Amino acid sequence: MESLLKRHLGYASVRAVGGFMGGDTADSAVYVVQETEGGDTTKMFVKRSSQRDARAMFDGEYASLEAMHNTGCVAVPKPIAVIEDPKGRNVMLVEEYLELRGGLSSRAAKELGGSVAK
Repeated sequence: MESLLKRHLGYASVRAVGGFMGGDTADSAVYVVQETEGGDTTKMFVKRSSQRDARAMFDGEYASLEAMHNTGCVAVPKPIAVIEDPKGRNVMLVEEYLELRGGLSSRAAKELGGSVAK
């Protein structure tokens, strides 16, 4: 998986942080990436699915995340790429990694709902 991500995204290095965690339609993992040799590292979030309609699902999610991200109203991960495994086994959605901690207070949840509605 690391070599596929490295090749398609053009990063100097890609390293998994733990394994994939399962979900209903896709599983996910976090990767540490380095854009240039000796450069700064950052994290990215990768969702992977082998379902028949995975490409359409991830293309739709990419477009939705991009639209929300471009509004600047709410914090959502910036989509990076949708990648198909050349062996045809998996499709991956690569996103910016957001460090999320804790839950929302009722006030914050109300503000979030209002921002999304705008």
